[in-house]
Amino acid sequence: MNHEEKFTKLGKISKLYLFFLKKLVVFKFLFRKLNWVLIYGPPRTGTTLLSEIASFESKFMIVDIGLQLMRVFPENSKWPSSSRSSLYNLVYLNLLKNSHEGTWFCLNRFNRPYDFVLKQAALRIKDYNYLVKIFGPPSKIYFCIREPSAYRISHLKKFSQPSHIEDDYLRSLKAYEKIGGTVVDYSCGYSLEDYEIIMFGQRKSLPLEVSHKHYKLKESNLTRVYENFKTKNFDFFASP
Repeated sequence: MNHEEKFTKLGKISKLYLFFLKKLVVFKFLFRKLNWVLIYGPPRTGTTLLSEIASFESKFMIVDIGLQLMRVFPENSKWPSSSRSSLYNLVYLNLLKNSHEGTWFCLNRFNRPYDFVLKQAALRIKDYNYLVKIFGPPSKIYFCIREPSAYRISHLKKFSQPSHIEDDYLRSLKAYEKIGGTVVDYSCGYSLEDYEIIMFGQRKSLPLEVSHKHYKLKESNLTRVYENFKTKNFDFFASP
């Protein structure tokens, strides 16, 4: 069932409730009182899966909006800081206004502690700083990582951009040094129940299928980087 089908299956009362929730979230935005969750990491490392699961407790979702692209023209045109801030404030407000309901709104309408989940693969540090400035600091942060062999194959299949494979990976690890968060290793082959325990502390029995493709391990420039990252940040890795 896709997003549009889920929404059309909501009754009139649920849609009216959703309308007032959106107004409430926008009102909280004006006072920087938002309660939100950030999910980031290299592309193809489970960020989409985690955002779908996390949205069970979130009113709305904002997914892969390419934050860095919004900065290209203002920065290249050397807009003054005040003009850029004004533009970004309007852009992010518009993102909230046009965000869609959490994936499982049809199942869990009322017990949603978070205002929104924002998922951004390959998040830049500068864009995170803007998010905090405009939305306030996130209540929870999850960083997704994946063993390089599987990551490399999946990235190439999805994007067909070999030159971006290492850059996206290394940039995300560098962002983690500044942003931090709970590390979720997509390489571990966790079940849906495992992810639910990591995200919620208990099982929710979401109607979602989780399957991990297994790839032959192959040494690369990123292998040592991945192993060093695990050793350095072992205490921050989540486990069910």
